[in-house]
Amino acid sequence: MRILALHGNLGSVNDWDAVESALGCPIDRINLWEHSELALDQFAAAVLVPELQKLRASVVPEEKLLVVGYSLGGRLALPLLLQSDVESLLDSLILVSTHPGLTNDRERELRLGSDQNWAGRFRSAEPLEHILADWNDQAVFEADQLPECQLALASPYRHEIGQAFDNWSLGRQRDFRRALAEATIPVVMVAGEKDRKFADLGKQVAAVAPNLQFSLIKQVGHRILIRAPELLAQIMEQ
Repeated sequence: MRILALHGNLGSVNDWDAVESALGCPIDRINLWEHSELALDQFAAAVLVPELQKLRASVVPEEKLLVVGYSLGGRLALPLLLQSDVESLLDSLILVSTHPGLTNDRERELRLGSDQNWAGRFRSAEPLEHILADWNDQAVFEADQLPECQLALASPYRHEIGQAFDNWSLGRQRDFRRALAEATIPVVMVAGEKDRKFADLGKQVAAVAPNLQFSLIKQVGHRILIRAPELLAQIMEQ
């Protein structure tokens, strides 16, 4: 099995270390902050497709090639489902704590405004620890503790993170529910039991998507990579 992984917002490639240890095999990773200048609908074609083509050329025919994206990383991977050659690029897509897209223009407008506010704060001289404290105070993270290393990991990429908040805002994303329902490769959506919003989204999509499996991880919230790496590894191995 070969795996290409994408971390989440305010995260880093190191976020996959515990999952890699649980799997017992290396995970190829993409540092999102090296590509934050790309538009949301450009990322998959510009970054993921070439990387997958290289990986596909290096694996033996019977070896499976998986893409797994966490939160923002999952959203950046969703456009792979629109590729006409998706079945030759990868064997399955795993979306962890991933939003399929908002369903109306008003929701998108409000979310874009919120994300542009975050972008402005990261681009400002405001102390980073103040911004991260507000970020982690959001309801979506209420079941999780603040990762101790987050400040150190975010500091070198402060400008790029601000850029990504705007360029990759959920308010700029299309609704991928139809693409998920019509997926021609196996797709797995994963959410934490305590992450009620994303658990409900996963169940709703699975109800109308015959080629999609939804997995609920008990007793964890949104930050599955940190809180349940072993359980996520088990899902990936299946």
